[in-house]
Amino acid sequence: METVSTTEVTQTLPSVISKVQKEPVIICENEDEIAVLMSIGDYKRLTEANIQEFQLLKKI
Repeated sequence: METVSTTEVTQTLPSVISKVQKEPVIICENEDEIAVLMSIGDYKRLTEANIQEFQLLKKI
């Protein structure tokens, strides 16, 4: 999985979106992993496969 900085995301969003179509991308800020950007297909597969766990996560 590739890692990009928040600066890279804001400066090169089209390029990052292209990367996300191949695999999820970890977003880092000051060397800390803060988020994951994934394609809608990956998101749907994840939520459908783990719907109960995902519902709990959304409440946090």
